[in-house]
Amino acid sequence: MTGGRSVPAGYCENVFINCPFDDVFKPLFHAIVFTTQACGFNSRCALEFDGDANRLNKIMDVIHGCQFGIHDVSVRDGRLNMPLELGLFMGCQRYGSSIQRMKSHLILEGNPFSSKSYLSDLAGQDPMAHKNDVAELINCLRNWLASRSKWPARIPHAPYIMESYRKFQTALPIICSSQRWEPDRLLYPEFLDLAKPWISTQF
Repeated sequence: MTGGRSVPAGYCENVFINCPFDDVFKPLFHAIVFTTQACGFNSRCALEFDGDANRLNKIMDVIHGCQFGIHDVSVRDGRLNMPLELGLFMGCQRYGSSIQRMKSHLILEGNPFSSKSYLSDLAGQDPMAHKNDVAELINCLRNWLASRSKWPARIPHAPYIMESYRKFQTALPIICSSQRWEPDRLLYPEFLDLAKPWISTQF
């Protein structure tokens, strides 16, 4: 119990992932999920509820149950889902119970300072730029997650996570064929189901 409220199940290990979900960003999204899991955390995101009529309410429930949030605010084709979900996360952190005020978030962008043109109210937040590079992204995430982990000494350095991720990507077509799945058509829960066992044998 904290502040008279029970802590949501898995709260201290849950990470809300808020990023573009288009095909162009997919390699980076998969790298975020893989790195989050490799660092000993549990990834959650809006794709758990694709096509659900109550999607927004369920996203808010997931945000409520996550102590951590990774928010890539790259805007694509005028879509503003990422800033919206970042606002929901920050609002929950600011106005929620003492448990919710334990939240911590990382803001990412592709190119340095690119978010300033459309999210000027984030001045002082200092988003980290991954330059749309998987290795750079994994390095940002690993260091941020390690600084918030209860067991930072158990978290491998970024080059080891990157090496494992490359091997996983190489093996993915073979892994998928045993399930009669296609790598390019994997849904988020399917990707997660394949990544978790791989990660458990690597770290």
